[in-house]
Amino acid sequence: MLFKQKLVVPTLAHSAIERSGLIEQLDQTLELCRAVILTAPAGWGKTTLLSQWASRRSTVIWYSLDRDDRDPYRFLAYLLSALGEIVPKTNDFTVQNVQPQDLPELFRKVAAAIAGAAAFTLVLDDLHTITEQSTDPIPDANVWILDFLALLIEYAPDCSLVVASRTLPTAIPGLIRLAAQRRVAVFDHKALQFQPGEVQHLAHRIHGIMIGQDQAQDLIRQLDGWATGIVLALDQLRDAQSLPTNYGGTTEQVYAFLVEQIITPLPGDLQRFLEETSVLDDLSPQRCDALRERSDSVHWLKEINRRNLFTSRRGTWLSLHSLFREFLRHRLSRDPEHERELLLRAATIYADEGDLERAVESYLEAAAREQAYAVVRAAVTWLRHQSRQSTLLACLDRLSHGQILPPDLLLVQAQVYNDLALWERADASFQLAHIVGDQVIGWEAQILRAESLALRGDISTAQDLLAELPTDIPPQLVLDYNRVTSRLAIQRGDLTGGIARLETIQKRVQQGDIPTPNSDKLAVVADLIGIGYFMIEDLKNALRYFQRADTYWQASGNLGRRVVTLNNLGLLAMKIGQTVDSRNAFATALALARETGRRREEVLVCWSLGDLDIIEGRFEAAHERFIETYTLAQRMNLPAAVAGGEIGAMWTAIIRDDLPAALEWKQRVNPYAVPPEAQGRWALAQGLLHLLQKGADVAAIAPLLDEAQNAAATLLPPEQAVLQILQSAHKRLEGQADDDAPTMDLPDTLLQRLAPRLRSVFEATASDLPLAHRMLTQFAGPRWDIVTLGQFRCRNDGIPCTLSALHRTVLVRLLDAGLGGLDQERLWEDVWDEEEIRLAALRKAVSRVRDQTRLPISIQAGHYSIALDAWDFIAYDAHTFERLLAETADKEALKRAVEHYGGEFLPGAALSALRWVDARRTYLQQRYLDVLERLGSQHEAQDPGQAIYYYQRVLQIDGCREQTAIQLMRLAARFGNHTLVSATFEQLTEALRTIDARPSTEIRTLHRELLNVRAAQH
Repeated sequence: MLFKQKLVVPTLAHSAIERSGLIEQLDQTLELCRAVILTAPAGWGKTTLLSQWASRRSTVIWYSLDRDDRDPYRFLAYLLSALGEIVPKTNDFTVQNVQPQDLPELFRKVAAAIAGAAAFTLVLDDLHTITEQSTDPIPDANVWILDFLALLIEYAPDCSLVVASRTLPTAIPGLIRLAAQRRVAVFDHKALQFQPGEVQHLAHRIHGIMIGQDQAQDLIRQLDGWATGIVLALDQLRDAQSLPTNYGGTTEQVYAFLVEQIITPLPGDLQRFLEETSVLDDLSPQRCDALRERSDSVHWLKEINRRNLFTSRRGTWLSLHSLFREFLRHRLSRDPEHERELLLRAATIYADEGDLERAVESYLEAAAREQAYAVVRAAVTWLRHQSRQSTLLACLDRLSHGQILPPDLLLVQAQVYNDLALWERADASFQLAHIVGDQVIGWEAQILRAESLALRGDISTAQDLLAELPTDIPPQLVLDYNRVTSRLAIQRGDLTGGIARLETIQKRVQQGDIPTPNSDKLAVVADLIGIGYFMIEDLKNALRYFQRADTYWQASGNLGRRVVTLNNLGLLAMKIGQTVDSRNAFATALALARETGRRREEVLVCWSLGDLDIIEGRFEAAHERFIETYTLAQRMNLPAAVAGGEIGAMWTAIIRDDLPAALEWKQRVNPYAVPPEAQGRWALAQGLLHLLQKGADVAAIAPLLDEAQNAAATLLPPEQAVLQILQSAHKRLEGQADDDAPTMDLPDTLLQRLAPRLRSVFEATASDLPLAHRMLTQFAGPRWDIVTLGQFRCRNDGIPCTLSALHRTVLVRLLDAGLGGLDQERLWEDVWDEEEIRLAALRKAVSRVRDQTRLPISIQAGHYSIALDAWDFIAYDAHTFERLLAETADKEALKRAVEHYGGEFLPGAALSALRWVDARRTYLQQRYLDVLERLGSQHEAQDPGQAIYYYQRVLQIDGCREQTAIQLMRLAARFGNHTLVSATFEQLTEALRTIDARPSTEIRTLHRELLNVRAAQH
């Protein structure tokens, strides 16, 4: 929930004069500096000055900070809400579903958008509330915010940053350097001091009294120019003949003394209202009514405003000046019972608003620790399901100040730390729960800590912990104990034993021998059984238990934990070759992981997606996935996943012919951290890297290939193919004959993608190795690899060719012409779009393309073409896409064609060729959409979910396709998905509106009929 009053320039209720001198000085400073910082203690007029200054300007964004804004998600949500109108590009950004590791990049994107926007000023009031925080339970809680402010100062010349803070925010990176470079100016308390003339003007304007310059000077001297103290002193003068002398003491003491003079004359009911509502941080009529159990708060809030008391107004809300509120709280504390009653009501208000941290603080102030524990206990399940670990840990951290948490909350704290992979903190909480809890809590702590250790791969320590437990543990712990014991058995390789134990426990739950657990625990058990069956290749039972686990997760609402099950379902689909289903499962899992903040699970899914990309021959995408896996795992201190990401990045770098990058990744790998599932890939990658380098150490390759062969079961099909190739090539390098060269049982499509990457290996062994000769002639094929769908890439024997927009357009136009080539007039017209041919420019461009790509382009009698003998060695994706469509109409061939279409044709083409490019782009896109429609039609009977997926893809690209919309609506209606029916119709209507059209009578009639059917059913 965003409170919009935080983004409104405050309207100060207390009378104040306009400090025109300071406002002018602020204007002049902002013309010279990127940022201005007002730093002074409370009550020195920082907010007053800035609100006066900001209210006169139309391009000011105001953001009043409080301690909760140290959360970078909350900070960004408010900032983006404020920036929307002034910086339109920021409307494309959202913090929803953003992972913590992606926050720095989002902050950078927002800073870049601000840097490119028209001039405006960003005011951050009370910055000290986020820079002077206590140690946050989540590391790096506000670091990104401070880095972001440094980026604005450094790189956003048209964004003026104005900050008000009680202390100098030295935590902003480079602030001292920026101040020394005079890009940042500081106004301290001396700059904010009242001057004698201002005091005289204030006294006359507010109270109609005249004071001399000496008296004004004396007041400034006594109060050191403190603005609030001077205002309060003048208020006292209203009812006194002279000003008090010799105030002395701290500003807080002076403030309390002067406020006493103001509060005492107020009506008793208003005094009580102020004292009672001081337990709230911000005041609204609804909050105040609920707190006081009255309905007259609107009246009293208006009265406070009318009397110019020490408040500021933000929209319809009022905020008490911090020192004023402290003084009122002090007065309220004289009636401890009433204060406690109000604090308890305030806690209830905050809890109902979902502000758990403030609710906990109010309960603690009311000495209602048990109620604070209760409100946290009630929220634990929901907060963990929503992955709001930061909020939960902040509350537990507050509750643990000066007191040990109850054992059950210590276990919660440990499990949340475990969710966040903060292992040391999790262990400390588990051990403390074991020490302070009763025997049952101690046993539960041991079981849960053993599970945490199992997740980290420390099987030995986990087993030792479980061995210490008695054989007759309480019934409520039986399920957890057996779940962890079975997990360890499966991790040790005792798959049959682990599965049997879990299935026995599941039967005992169904029979009532064990207390019925919640859906979460049943889901974990089902997931573990599925993993066991998966590992023994019983894929039918594995699928059954994974699907059961997924149902349990959805029933409990625990979307974060559902991620692992979806990942398992994706792996199973990948195992049986259903790559579309696999990618769908992984995509859903990744979205849920990011939405719920499950970073550890996100690492698993990224790794799985990297493997799937390898299987599908998407080596560039796989490389990026493994780098993402490595980055996430490193941040979360997951050594096994770090090594897995490094090895995956190394392997895909080799396949992409980037040996320097592969060597760099190899140096990073810690051999002792390599998990079992990556051992085969690690050995294989090292062996291939040895073989591809000059002066290969043949003796060093043999043990690596043996190690890879021993772990062959963990290798993916393309990796198994490479292993077979390397084993044959190694024999050849050692001078051995390879009469028993292995056969290739893999699909030709995989070998076609792999073979060009290993061309040098085949060339080295082709003369004597039939396998290498076959791969070189049949699959290693193209010397030229040209990609134009979704991106542009041209490689000659694996070496990238750098081409300008014009030259890449010339190349692609010649490729599109095929064997017949083009006359110079047609080539000139399509690429340059001019009637008069400049032959010198044309020939120069073609020569440049020939030199850069080394393609044999012939020019004969004004005719341009690629030499006939070169076409056998050219892989051109647009031609391949069209060939796949022409060869056959079976489902699998169509799927291959769909996978081959990477996106719009020839991005980055020369502007002069847009007429030809647009025509070609539209043609290929329409053929792609036609294929998707055909696939949707073919899947309707057997796999309607997949049919819906294909139809939706069509409409995402071309929302105006009515026939596709009709098919989708009918299919959705058949399965009762009326929401999708309406959404499809609305999407079509909106798409047609952009071209000044509307849906046909047929589809409007269909929509009404489907809605009538739905109404009849209800």
